[in-house]
Amino acid sequence: MTTVSVIDIKSAFIYQAADFNPDKERPTKTEVSNVTEKILKNLVNIPNLEGIAGDFGYAIIYATQAEWFDVELKRLNAIRQAAAIEAQLEDNADLVSNGEPPDAPLAAIVPAVHADCEPFPVIANPGPFVIKPADSEKQITIKKLINTQDLALYSKYATIEAAVCLLLREIFSATLFSDLNSSTVNPVYNRISAREMRAHLETKYDKLLPKHIAKVMVDFNSDPDCARPMEAYFERQQMCIDQLKDTLEPISDFTKKRTARGHFLGIPYLQQAVIDFDRAELIAEKTWSQTREFFVGEDLQYRDKQESLSAAGIANSAVVNNNLEQINAAISAIVDKNERLESALTDMATAMAQGNMAQGKENSVPAPAAPPSSDLQKILAALEATKPQPPKPKTDMERILAALEQRTNGGNRNNRSRKPTLRHKFYCWSHGVNVSHNGDSCNAKKHGHNEAATYCNQLGGHKFGLERWCGLVKE
Repeated sequence: MTTVSVIDIKSAFIYQAADFNPDKERPTKTEVSNVTEKILKNLVNIPNLEGIAGDFGYAIIYATQAEWFDVELKRLNAIRQAAAIEAQLEDNADLVSNGEPPDAPLAAIVPAVHADCEPFPVIANPGPFVIKPADSEKQITIKKLINTQDLALYSKYATIEAAVCLLLREIFSATLFSDLNSSTVNPVYNRISAREMRAHLETKYDKLLPKHIAKVMVDFNSDPDCARPMEAYFERQQMCIDQLKDTLEPISDFTKKRTARGHFLGIPYLQQAVIDFDRAELIAEKTWSQTREFFVGEDLQYRDKQESLSAAGIANSAVVNNNLEQINAAISAIVDKNERLESALTDMATAMAQGNMAQGKENSVPAPAAPPSSDLQKILAALEATKPQPPKPKTDMERILAALEQRTNGGNRNNRSRKPTLRHKFYCWSHGVNVSHNGDSCNAKKHGHNEAATYCNQLGGHKFGLERWCGLVKE
């Protein structure tokens, strides 16, 4: 038999230490149970070429006797059920051969009990084989072969158990198992079996602390994930219920249904289902199991409809309804805006018409021949009425008075804009356009002063006055 190491066995486990996430110092009862479940799956997955413990395999390293008997009872009852069915088939075959209808009854099955089960397997260290003085050479050879096989089996068993112990020490803090140490001086003497470590965890951490209960309730009150089937939601809820079942704060049936009802009211396609469920509750109160069955069925119907719509090339109905609501809202906003715009235009047209009439203009607003047939026609008619009319031809007297008025206003110096004066005819590189000097006669020259700069060619000089007086003075 090939020898394998503890690391090899541990590396072959389905669940590694990273797949566990319990509180390393103070694990909850549920976290310990989850660790146990995964470790048992690791052990069952190891090939059992020796055929020990049947289908249970190397799970006997970590399993309890109660778990062993549960598996054995199920196995024995399945065998007895199969035997009863086989006997019924034989009886029916005999009846048919005799020309009678095949209606032989199924024999009563007597459930198996612990006394019918195989004893819990124990793999012990066989130690060295003992040779007796009376043993023949053949007997010695047989004993040696048997002892070699038993040693190999125990060696593999011990290696697998060591891998489980190593995994547990990686999952939890080493201080959790300090109570099991028989020696604080030499750790070699602290030989602790995997089953002892499990019993220690389940005994010491069998209660949920208040903070753990609060954490479970946070999960219980979390909204469902609509992308997943409703069975996933109820599976999560049931897990929370089971975790608090044996505590001082179990989740009551009323809380279960009230929480689920609140969650489903937040899901649009289940809102009508909640109403139907409430009506059914008025007739007869529903259990938690019936509540689960009702809403799982409603969810399945909705998903079947969605698949049918998708197969027909129709988009998701929930998305369609949402888009339709957005479109309707946009249309309502546009209609409201148009109504407000029409009202404002009507008020403006009315005010302009009343203002023209107050000024006494005879031809400002002609009376409509008939009332407009719609609000839009009213607005157009009002706007048409407010359009300026073409001026009447002026008489000779009016033209003379207008000319006199224009001449009077033109002669007023206060109404004339100030124009540049020709006195600004000099240009200096340092001071720009001025009334006193050019660049060659400047008495306050700045750094870089260029006397050759002129009005039209400043040579990079000062720009003062150029834009205002440009074109009025020419050299």
